[in-house]
Amino acid sequence: MKQLVCEMCGSKDLVKDGGVFVCQSCGCKYSVEEAKKMMIEGTVEVQGAVNITNAAQISSLLKMAQSAYASKNYAKAEEFCDQVIAMDDSNYAAWKLKGEAINFQINVKNPRILEVYNCIMTSYKVLDDAGKDEHRGEILASLKECFEGEIDFWINRIEADRPKTAVVNKAESSFIDSWNKMKEAFETLGFEEQKKSYLNSLDNFFITKAEIKTVSCWKTTVGYNYYRDTFKNGRWTDSDYRPSDAILTTFIEEADNLIALMRFCIKQFNETTRLEDQKYAYSNIAFFHKELINAQSWNRMVSTTTNGYGATISRREYWDKSKSLTDAAKTSRRREITECEAKIAELDRKIKERDERERAEKARLAQEAKLRRIEEYWTEHASEKQALDAEKQTLLDKIAALNAEIAAIPQKPGKEAADRRLEELNAEKKALGVFKLKEKKAVQEKIDAVTAERDALAQQIEAAQKQIQEQIEPLQARVGAIDLELTKDR
Repeated sequence: MKQLVCEMCGSKDLVKDGGVFVCQSCGCKYSVEEAKKMMIEGTVEVQGAVNITNAAQISSLLKMAQSAYASKNYAKAEEFCDQVIAMDDSNYAAWKLKGEAINFQINVKNPRILEVYNCIMTSYKVLDDAGKDEHRGEILASLKECFEGEIDFWINRIEADRPKTAVVNKAESSFIDSWNKMKEAFETLGFEEQKKSYLNSLDNFFITKAEIKTVSCWKTTVGYNYYRDTFKNGRWTDSDYRPSDAILTTFIEEADNLIALMRFCIKQFNETTRLEDQKYAYSNIAFFHKELINAQSWNRMVSTTTNGYGATISRREYWDKSKSLTDAAKTSRRREITECEAKIAELDRKIKERDERERAEKARLAQEAKLRRIEEYWTEHASEKQALDAEKQTLLDKIAALNAEIAAIPQKPGKEAADRRLEELNAEKKALGVFKLKEKKAVQEKIDAVTAERDALAQQIEAAQKQIQEQIEPLQARVGAIDLELTKDR
């Protein structure tokens, strides 16, 4: 008989426990039947049984890793995943979960995002072709969550650690690295067509987060540290507080870092970046420059007056302006303010044009939807529509006939004859000489008589037209009512 030796690790320390033999070194379990075969002299193939036992152990470890992850014990989850990988380095679930567990352990002193990427991408590489096709979507989703969390983490540090140069630089470099890794992931996983759209959205994700954090930084740290509670409504309060040289230096450095962050955001603009976000970046730069131009520090000064014997007669304390930006620095900042304000004006114009287009498009779509609803209604009520259409046509025919009568009234011979007679009399009067007053008076009397006759006739014509028009108006009102009924939104 051979001594019982663990097939996995070679240990001879196996103990029977609950009907199975358990290796005290690696934990591998063997049934009584397997143990008997292992103790028989000669070679006995029991690989299948050993694999089944290992598979059960791997399954158990994965469940423990998932449970630890769900309980937010990410270090323990990573540890269990490592144990699975040690037994099966082609285990998709262990590699992926390990990367996700590491992601939640990242902090300022432990930046492991590259390790996260390598683990999750390894989970893809160990799959066969069918597995790759099945799991590539969830792998990509996992990477998105990890890298967007990485970007968000370092942007948040700008306020948590104050916007120092190194902190802002780290936020920017973290975004660049994340962007490049996601580009690589899209290409490796076979999402080439979706790559550009996502990378644009990642740009916009960073821009939005950075702009929000920039404004928050100003309110909670940068602006507050300089102004405290002493600058209200554009004037100094009665407080004795004035910024020192050190506070001014910090104010300039941190505000300039926020300006640099906004400039970096501007470089990431793409065709999908919201116009409002673009305007916000330029507005922030202009605002910070204006604040820096007006910034200065103060010294607390004491003035004393003494008598001829050295004794102090009076003592006065006052604030004296100490430092501010040079004229050259202010000029440079004003130049960038002007450039930003020009960009803001251009963006305001684009925003207005876009809003007008969107309103017009919204109105067009609403009108189309309304027409579809009306058409659908009358398709279902075809006989009712046919009756209304016939009634409307009858009314229009009547209106047309009455209008024809109105048009014919001014052509009556009596009015035309009066108009011609007036032309003749006026011509006759005009031909009379200056001194033929009696003859002119006689002609004028004739003109007055014909005019009166014509005016009476015109009144008759107007009365006739009015009478016909009064017949037309109710017909037109009914046509309008039918049109409203046919075009009413149901």
